[in-house]
Amino acid sequence: IIREILIEDNVDESKKIKALRKKFLGRPAINVLYLILTDKCNFRCKYCFFEGGFSEDSIFSEMNKEIAKRSIDLYQKNLGIALEKGLVAPKEANVILYGGEPLLNMETMRFAVEYIAKLKEKNLLPKELSININTNGSLLTKDICRFLRKYKIENDISIDGPAEIHDQCRFYYGRKGTFKDVIRGFYLSKKEG
Repeated sequence: IIREILIEDNVDESKKIKALRKKFLGRPAINVLYLILTDKCNFRCKYCFFEGGFSEDSIFSEMNKEIAKRSIDLYQKNLGIALEKGLVAPKEANVILYGGEPLLNMETMRFAVEYIAKLKEKNLLPKELSININTNGSLLTKDICRFLRKYKIENDISIDGPAEIHDQCRFYYGRKGTFKDVIRGFYLSKKEG
């Protein structure tokens, strides 16, 4: 099989390559920060790349406030350089709260979000910076949903389809299905805005 790129005869390929190189390789700019708040999870999904690598007797870890602050400070510094050089736009700035299940480390999550808000108030981070949380949804409460709404955090909940499909893949220890808890969290999140 021959795989080639077809271009017009009169196109200077080297100019195109230089332009692409400048556009994509000439801008090592950081605009996204993943805060992996914990590697623990209350689910044991059979395809999880995170939990699937751990044995049942593994010792899990949690990010503490000091590491969260240092991470955010480093992100703020590098994002500031990228913004100053015009390598990224303020609306491209994004922090993703991740895990395991990030809601298992609410203390550090609250600290990180409130710290980011303070940096935004001081114009040290762009007002347009968005925050997302990737959660399985089972631990959502009214208070957590209100916190997410207050800080305009996009809540991304993982659902694998109807209960009979979802529960085949996403379950607790002992293989008890999680759909009812996830869908409860989904509707609570929706209700709380």
